[in-house]
Amino acid sequence: MPEDRIIQAFLDLIQKKSYQKISISEIMQQAQLTRTYFYQFFDSKTDLAREAFFALVADILKYLSRAFINQTTVDDQSTLAGVNFFLDNASKMRLLLSFQIENFNFVVEFQNRIKEVIQQQVHQNSNASTQKIDYFAELFAVSALTTISWALKQPKISAAEIVELINTCVSDGLIKLI
Repeated sequence: MPEDRIIQAFLDLIQKKSYQKISISEIMQQAQLTRTYFYQFFDSKTDLAREAFFALVADILKYLSRAFINQTTVDDQSTLAGVNFFLDNASKMRLLLSFQIENFNFVVEFQNRIKEVIQQQVHQNSNASTQKIDYFAELFAVSALTTISWALKQPKISAAEIVELINTCVSDGLIKLI
């Protein structure tokens, strides 16, 4: 799919040079597509950066949201799969989170996108009120973003340790950590 090729080309380039030094022409050359394709999928390089970041975390969200829906406990396998995916792509995520782009905040954008995805998934699988689903989605988004940001700063943390922290927070509450 051309959109995926463009995103992958961008992710490959961003590991070699700064965001500001990457041109749309260079991205399209790397993707081996014409520049016309770029504008079929993206309005700007910033729009591409948003989508590239979200493409990386979309799989994480699928795993993590599956870990909680219709369950009273956390599904360790789904959580572990999401954390492993995150750790495997940590260098790309660090780069994307470090972007300083005028009039755009990746953290806020990411949080809003997570919330939307979780609201949709929970709404399909729960009879809870809209207000409760909205609160859960907001809390989930903030927690997911905080976990990812925190884990990126840890020099040596395993997926199992992250899953254990997540399980403790979800099953026993935040205060149980300390």
